[in-house]
Amino acid sequence: MNSFVQRIREYYRLTKALLGLYVVDPIDVTFDAATGEVFPVVSKAGCSSVKLSLIRRYLPGFESRFPEIHHLKPGVLTDGKLTRHIFKNYNEYLVFCRGKKLVVVIREPAARFQSCYNDVISGRNVMYRYPSRLNHIVRFSPQMRIERFLRIVASIPDRIADRHFRSQSYYLRAQVIEAAQSVRIVDLQEFMSGQAGAEQIHLNAGERTSNPDDTGLFRTDLFRQRYAEDISLYEKVKKSPSGTLILK
Repeated sequence: MNSFVQRIREYYRLTKALLGLYVVDPIDVTFDAATGEVFPVVSKAGCSSVKLSLIRRYLPGFESRFPEIHHLKPGVLTDGKLTRHIFKNYNEYLVFCRGKKLVVVIREPAARFQSCYNDVISGRNVMYRYPSRLNHIVRFSPQMRIERFLRIVASIPDRIADRHFRSQSYYLRAQVIEAAQSVRIVDLQEFMSGQAGAEQIHLNAGERTSNPDDTGLFRTDLFRQRYAEDISLYEKVKKSPSGTLILK
């Protein structure tokens, strides 16, 4: 009975997400009260390392590992200087960003997608397992080829996507940019190079299992259409001084 009720709740949440009333994988942010900066957690874009670097703003030399870093309570560690906030729909995220400094750390789209796929075939991450528990509905087999993985991902809109392959540009909708006091988009490598002890901050670094350039997959229309906004955004960031794009 409990299992049946759980399934009903899962399908109910999925239906709400399809209607745009709910985000299947909640939006997770870290807020620095002293600077007024909001850092969305962009999975597979160095989010573990970014979180550690933020904690080290107030606790120099602090050590943590993946996945433990994501179970820490930054508010407790930093006496409320850094706080974690989770939003179950986009409007909550929008309201929170209002009047604050939005900082989004992003990664080259093909490398990010490859890293996500590597997690799937290695079992390091099970898509949709947590917190949505929808992995019995949306299944990704460790045996699947990357071409099939891309076809499935390309069919899933961001509002019901697992955070590991959700578009990075999802956190930068026009209304969020308008609401924020300022918006800064930073290339992951540039962000990490500016952190104290950056050479020691590289959590959840998985091994590459294949070279995407060998297949040409990331030059296909399917990939470029699914991640068109991410590709355009990343190109602008790389052309910007010091790998940082300031939108406002």
